[in-house]
Amino acid sequence: MTVRASLALALVAALLGFACTKHNPRYCAGVKNSDCMNVDAGPDGDAGDAADASDAADAADASDSSDADAAMEAAPEHPMCTQTACGSVDGGPPICDVDAGMCRGCASADECVNLSGGALRGCDSDERCYPCTKNVECTVSTTPICEAHGCRACKQDSECGDPGVCVGDGHCATNDEVVFIEYSDSGCSGANGSSASPYCSFHDASPFIGPNSSHTVVVLRGAALDQLILPTFPAGSAPLLVVGRKSAGGDDPNIGYTTSSAVIASSGTITVRDLAIAGGTSSQSIGVKVSGTAKLNLSNVTVSGGKGLGIDVSGGANLTLDRCSIVSSAAGGLSVHGGGFVVQNTIIASNGFGAKLLNVSAGSQFWFDTVVGSAGSAIACDTSSPTIDDSVIQGFNDGCTLNDTLTPTSPTYSAVSLPPAMACTTPPATFPDHDYNGKARGPTASCGAVQ
Repeated sequence: MTVRASLALALVAALLGFACTKHNPRYCAGVKNSDCMNVDAGPDGDAGDAADASDAADAADASDSSDADAAMEAAPEHPMCTQTACGSVDGGPPICDVDAGMCRGCASADECVNLSGGALRGCDSDERCYPCTKNVECTVSTTPICEAHGCRACKQDSECGDPGVCVGDGHCATNDEVVFIEYSDSGCSGANGSSASPYCSFHDASPFIGPNSSHTVVVLRGAALDQLILPTFPAGSAPLLVVGRKSAGGDDPNIGYTTSSAVIASSGTITVRDLAIAGGTSSQSIGVKVSGTAKLNLSNVTVSGGKGLGIDVSGGANLTLDRCSIVSSAAGGLSVHGGGFVVQNTIIASNGFGAKLLNVSAGSQFWFDTVVGSAGSAIACDTSSPTIDDSVIQGFNDGCTLNDTLTPTSPTYSAVSLPPAMACTTPPATFPDHDYNGKARGPTASCGAVQ
């Protein structure tokens, strides 16, 4: 071989050697597939083979330990995320996509349920997980309404689906809980108490409500045919709710009576709301009679006693009035003679007397009420009576202690000419969150029933 040919071959070999030894940033000698991503695995995927005496770096090695470190730094890292970290900073994307190695937004409510063990049940349009985004995601019966991504108790009937009744503990009643009553001139043959086939009267419905039945809600549509005489409730019985609704013909719900009473309760916990009680053809008749161990709550109820007494409380019973009115009862408005009460946001007007509060149980309260137009005393108390707080009282005060209560002398008010909202002399520190009309009170509450 000539000298020139030898030199040419040497040059080619040198060039090939340079090409084959150009540094690969993912190349690591002595590891599986010479790939730095497997630097901990060894050539056969066996950690014990990763380095032995024969693999010791020497001058001939293309890559020593410092080269491996550099290669690892230069190699593109496989992105990673953890479910714990996702969503933990500033409410970021909540789902860890393992394949993509990054946090992402939720795609379904099921992902949120699985992520949180059921605590977060809704995925909203911002792809974040929340306790709820709609009512169906609120699974606790007493907090069925989703508002601002949180579940809460119902506040009004319109928030609840069929049969459309919000019960006092915050749950929406089911059809299995409700009995419907609506009088029909043609009778109620085959009635079963459903909305489509209601009973004609309280009497017809009575075997199916109360302590021996799962029905704890009564919906009265239109005028009742008879009185509401409540059964005896053993201690621990579920509360009973009676709700008024317009009839199919548009008649307002009401319970009429003549010489006796419209509502009689002697035991149990009962709430009656959204209806009128009217009648009273005798001076001995009583619109609502509460006695014994009964706890009766009236809300948005108007009692017109006619010739008789509006409401009577005795025998240790307890009465709550909120957003009620007792009007045009010739024998008197409210008479308590042995029992407890909370009376608020209530109007007592144009009665024989306003309110007699005698032999009262401890813890009773009379505040933010309006008493006007009484023929006799507006209000009467004994030493057991609570103070009359933040109210409007027009007429004779027979022994009651008034606190921040207004006593206007003119003009003369009545059930048809009620006083307007009146500012208290001293702004009350505490007050109900609503007034007689359901309007919010505050930040400075007015005295009397109306804000």
